[in-house]
Amino acid sequence: MLANDFFAAGARLLGVFFIVSGVASLPTIAHLYYFDSDSTGLTTETFLYGLITTSQALIFVVSGIIMIIRYSPKAGDLSSQSSIPAASLVTGIQLLGLYFSVYGLISLATATAAAIVMKDGFSLGTRQLLSSGLYASSGLFLAFKAPVLVGLMSSAQPTGRPERQAQTAQPDAQDA
Repeated sequence: MLANDFFAAGARLLGVFFIVSGVASLPTIAHLYYFDSDSTGLTTETFLYGLITTSQALIFVVSGIIMIIRYSPKAGDLSSQSSIPAASLVTGIQLLGLYFSVYGLISLATATAAAIVMKDGFSLGTRQLLSSGLYASSGLFLAFKAPVLVGLMSSAQPTGRPERQAQTAQPDAQDA
């Protein structure tokens, strides 16, 4: 395997990480614009904080999508023929899923403890519960659906090497 193959696989895994991190910001964004604006109206500070959080989430998601698309093997690219085996990429995605699951469970435990200890801060606990649930469910999805995701990320990749396909298309003289 070439260093470029490792870089491409790492970039695609980092792209998945960015997408999950951006999507996990949705409860915070919803809390800022919906719950905070209901009780006191949308203040300038809340609007600016929400705008910054939204732009960070968008940058995460867009960057992740770009990294997955940019570093996926192309159909006619001969350098993609020696790319990382799918099993290695599946293992990487499963490890990333395990990370998100554990992070989500730790956040869930922290949010639950905070909700029990501080009765008046339940809306903060709700936001943390939703965010940790998104992390944990995304992690479980990545861990259990990694082969499907690898298939989607490398669907443009040819099924075999062109030299091999040309050899199998022509019958050998010994077989005739």
